[in-house]
Amino acid sequence: MTHIDTMKQALEALEIGQDFAELELLHRQAAYAGYPHKWADVVEDIAAIKAARTALRLAIKQAEQQEPVAWMHAVVSGDGAPDHALSFAPDNFPLQGVGGFKSVGVTPLYTAPSQRQPLSQQEIDEIIMQHTGGFIGGMHFVRLARAIEAAHGIKGGS
Repeated sequence: MTHIDTMKQALEALEIGQDFAELELLHRQAAYAGYPHKWADVVEDIAAIKAARTALRLAIKQAEQQEPVAWMHAVVSGDGAPDHALSFAPDNFPLQGVGGFKSVGVTPLYTAPSQRQPLSQQEIDEIIMQHTGGFIGGMHFVRLARAIEAAHGIKGGS
């Protein structure tokens, strides 16, 4: 069972708990029609369960976006020709022992791209050097690089 499966199981338990809390609220409202203080704690419990369910759904969605959905194996055949094969587990190479194929590398595949990070100062300097023939002007090149990153939604560089 993966941690996402565990979170989904917890979400199901919260849903059941909310159903029972809502039934309890109906019983108390019927039994204590004119006394809302007799069921106020159940109303608070239901609100807490709803908030927990919302937070857990978000956590599941984020976790599912971060976990690979498949793996692409770089392979070579018995005669050395390169190729690729898809699998649904990193250690489950589908062509193992078939036609002399062997996996020479594996790349995880995601449903969403990984979070992009700002360039380091050294990476910016190297790019500037590469594209200006070795001239590193003042800070305006770095500010330009940060502005381009920001325009692409990449935050956090300094």
